[in-house]
Amino acid sequence: IYAIDQGTGLLSFVAHAPTGGANPRGFCIHEAGRFVLVGNQDTGTIVTFAVDEAIGELTPTGSVAEVSMPVCIRVAPAEWGRG
Repeated sequence: IYAIDQGTGLLSFVAHAPTGGANPRGFCIHEAGRFVLVGNQDTGTIVTFAVDEAIGELTPTGSVAEVSMPVCIRVAPAEWGRG
């Protein structure tokens, strides 16, 4: 977890967060910034975390998707599901 200096844009380390699996390989911050999805390659899971916008803390939501060796995570825009 990193903090962003609003004046310079520089990052500073805050803490490590467990990913709920083995060998986290990729992650995606949802466009609204409220969720982070982490792909754990060796566990075969994508775990969703809620982001506390005030302090940046990540909390597991309980949503875990089982997939084969996730290595790249991307959230499709909502309009992709319309049609």
